[in-house]
Amino acid sequence: MGGNPGVVCFTSCYLIVFLLETIRCCTRYSIPRLFTIIATLSGICANILYVGHHFLFQNQHLVTSAGGWFFALVLILACSCFYMLFYHPESQYAFFVLPLIFFLIGIAVPLKDLNFPENATGQFIRGFHGISLLLATFCLISGFITGGLYFLQRFRLKNRSAFLSAIHLPSLEGLEKANRRSVRFSIIFLGAGILSGFYINFIKCAQLGTAYSISMLDPMISGSLILFICMCGFLGIISFTRFLQGGKCTAVLTVGSFLFLLCFLLLGIFYSQKHWREIQQGNPPAPVSREESR
Repeated sequence: MGGNPGVVCFTSCYLIVFLLETIRCCTRYSIPRLFTIIATLSGICANILYVGHHFLFQNQHLVTSAGGWFFALVLILACSCFYMLFYHPESQYAFFVLPLIFFLIGIAVPLKDLNFPENATGQFIRGFHGISLLLATFCLISGFITGGLYFLQRFRLKNRSAFLSAIHLPSLEGLEKANRRSVRFSIIFLGAGILSGFYINFIKCAQLGTAYSISMLDPMISGSLILFICMCGFLGIISFTRFLQGGKCTAVLTVGSFLFLLCFLLLGIFYSQKHWREIQQGNPPAPVSREESR
């Protein structure tokens, strides 16, 4: 990170926000909200400038590169923190989201110059694929946060803890509604990302040959399919039957979905050669015609 002053700049701003939120949540000192808002807005501006300069103006790939994808996710999470700090200052949303932002920055920095493999489908469908999965990941992270807060609030109501009583949390009903919304939106965006990914793979196979298509056993593809099917199934059981009803089951679904997403995302980073790395150095081969394939 030392060679990336832009990353250091907005990470430092987010770190200041986290320290201010930690002091506000864990002590009795009252921090002026203006300081936290200014630090958050400064980090967002620095983040936008870094993403725009490094990924859009120079390389023209934002969600079609691994680093740009993660930095865009960091930016969306930071904007959600700013929204909550501005309109719901009593909540501790930023206190729980910022550690995830630091974790994603740590993943994004080594991957900032790593492009997704080129194909003949064009930038639009690849951008749509990346944006859909980006929004699905954001919804799953939001569900993970609200699910964790649900369990924390539930534990606090059962056990009168002096430390937890100082933290202001939403009601269990509000957290349950937020969990259900995050699950529904993540299913929609994840389904759109899966369908666009299948389309990209089909066109790539038709134009470049089967050697340049991605196998269904790829961790990113198989993990996305398993996650999508499980989320749809569990949401249907929770919504339309009396079995496993309640906010606790929804919170388990959101937390478990995020942890599963994190597992196959890390597997994709380290083992999925065609999703996160270039197929080969240089230009891709010319499209294979039907006569030549015979």
